Amino acid sequence: MSPGRDITLEQVGPDTHVTLVANAFPRDALIVWESSDDSIASVDSFGNVIVHSASPVTITAHYTKNGMTFAAKCVINPEEGD
Repeated sequence: MSPGRDITLEQVGPDTHVTLVANAFPRDALIVWESSDDSIASVDSFGNVIVHSASPVTITAHYTKNGMTFAAKCVINPEEGD
């Protein structure tokens, strides 16, 4: 994930584990990871995501440089039922 370049993951079901990688400049910038709903998917400080239920959720990575905040989002869409 890079600032301004959002991504979408489709057909992701419960108990799925995904590792997201964010690019920051400078490389030693502190990246903060957040989930729009921790009950649907949680994310740790390393970008490791665990999906808990089949509902849409957004994972955001952001950092601040020279007073400006840069962010990228990953939208996770649930698995579609048959």
